[in-house]
Amino acid sequence: MSNKKVPSLTTTGWLTEISDKADALMAYYITSEKSQSYVYSDSITSLPYHIAVFGDDLNKLETHVQRDLTTYFGRYFDKVEVTIEIKPPLEEGADRYNLEIDAFVVENGFRYNLGRQIQVANKKVTKVFEVNNGERT
Repeated sequence: MSNKKVPSLTTTGWLTEISDKADALMAYYITSEKSQSYVYSDSITSLPYHIAVFGDDLNKLETHVQRDLTTYFGRYFDKVEVTIEIKPPLEEGADRYNLEIDAFVVENGFRYNLGRQIQVANKKVTKVFEVNNGERT
């Protein structure tokens, strides 16, 4: 049983609810930069870094994102399942794709689903959408 708290820099302080923790961790992953710490750079889990490094090899990008999120969420929750799919966007464009994350976490028997569709252009995150039952919200 995992009851680990997640720190936040808001007035809320430590996050304890499964939904708050999962959403915050996902936001941290999407926005963190590998260069934000010189001393701990190898310990930072960063989506922008992997997009920059593996943006030309989408199979490697899928593998790294799935591994990152499974390991990252696994530090805080009892069970984690992550599925990644990369799709071309509806509009044509060079070096553009959508990274779709479908994940769920379990803590003390409670399950929380979180999905994101992340639009990437020119190896940079341009938009992030929450996904519920396969539909953007």
